[in-house]
Amino acid sequence: MKCCPCMDVGMAACMVTVDLSLSAFANAALHHQTRKKHDVKQAKTLAANEAALKAAERKVETALQQASWAGDGKLGRECQAGW
Repeated sequence: MKCCPCMDVGMAACMVTVDLSLSAFANAALHHQTRKKHDVKQAKTLAANEAALKAAERKVETALQQASWAGDGKLGRECQAGW
């Protein structure tokens, strides 16, 4: 994923913070380090979201199997009267 809008097609420049106490190379290295950290974090977030979605789908599937719907629309397991 792209962290800055300047990476999109058609845009020539983007806003970058520049520390005047650092050299141009150090500023560029810092910028690229920040971009890389952002990309890694976003990839981890997407992977975690996919894992959570799969877990939720499995949980729903399990719940539906446990409910075991009968053909008449009633649940297969119902409380039986004790009298």
